Amino acid sequence: MMINMVNMASINANLMIALPEIFLAGMILLILVADAFIKVETSTIAQAKEIIIFALTGAALLIACYLQVIVCNLYSSESVVLTFNNMFILDGLAVVMKIASYVVGFVILLYVRQYIKDRGILCGEFYVIFLFAILVIQV
Repeated sequence: MMINMVNMASINANLMIALPEIFLAGMILLILVADAFIKVETSTIAQAKEIIIFALTGAALLIACYLQVIVCNLYSSESVVLTFNNMFILDGLAVVMKIASYVVGFVILLYVRQYIKDRGILCGEFYVIFLFAILVIQV
């Protein structure tokens, strides 16, 4: 029984360290599903859909950044945290770069909205690809 408790604690610690990335992946799936199932029949629904997906994307970046700060505070006493068989490293540089990429991604998100409107690019797919790019930067 003790071995199971140790394994569960190890699994929870592994997942906690990667919580911002797991959250971002979940939000990508949510945005993809929302984009697929919101039917566009009028231009007002299309505008509402674009605003909803834009807001979900922005919220995903801000919440993931907040989660990264929480994870950083939880493991601040350790200089380097290795998890997933040493394939995931969390140290001071990683935390700074992850937070910087979330902030820069959010600023880019604010500027790209008008570009998408001017070019008539499908909004849902663009935001999903954008979040996948941010997720790849994180991992």
